[in-house]
Amino acid sequence: MGYRLSRGEIYDMSFKQDVFDDPRKNPLSEMEFADPSSVDGIALNESSRGVLMEHGYPVKTETAPKKFLWGGGKRKLPEILGFQQILIINDRFKNFVEQFDPGIHQFIPVDVYKAKAGEPVAKYYWFNVLARVDTVDAQLTTCKLMPSYGGTAFWTDQDENFQRFPGAKIVFDDGKAAGHHVWVEPTLLVGRPYHCSTAFGETAIAANFTGLVITPRSSLHMCRAE
Repeated sequence: MGYRLSRGEIYDMSFKQDVFDDPRKNPLSEMEFADPSSVDGIALNESSRGVLMEHGYPVKTETAPKKFLWGGGKRKLPEILGFQQILIINDRFKNFVEQFDPGIHQFIPVDVYKAKAGEPVAKYYWFNVLARVDTVDAQLTTCKLMPSYGGTAFWTDQDENFQRFPGAKIVFDDGKAAGHHVWVEPTLLVGRPYHCSTAFGETAIAANFTGLVITPRSSLHMCRAE
């Protein structure tokens, strides 16, 4: 079956979460790839690349934001935070990932603050997944594969006039991910990073990481999957 990993609120309200003390307008989009020559055209294209760490390529760690604000006040900090689709994780989850995928992914340190004027309350990590695996079943998927210049094509549930196909869905073949536990789906536009094996997902559920949302991915009924 396999699962998707994302961040969710553990309290009955949401709190301000943002990078700060960074002169760049869009820090996660203005980072640098470690080896641009190995990156496909979509990720390199300024207008479509979005957040660098969602594409499954190594980044220069020194270009990542260094400070992250979680405005939950005196409330206990969740183990999983997030910003622009990228998970920010604590040591326990980092060690958990390393048990399944040792030495594969990037964990870039970031200081977490509860107030911009205060001291950091914890050291967390930007979780950059470095396995790109296309597990979409092209025969059973009823979305349309849209060709893209200079890079990987992507699945869409809309035609050229932005009308959605009735019943459009993506179907995954988890057998294509054999040997991987956490990976990026390069042909999805939304929900690209943080797909995981059944073993990883079910063990993570049992471990009860606060702030981590684990959902089955057996069949996504919208190509732009939430």
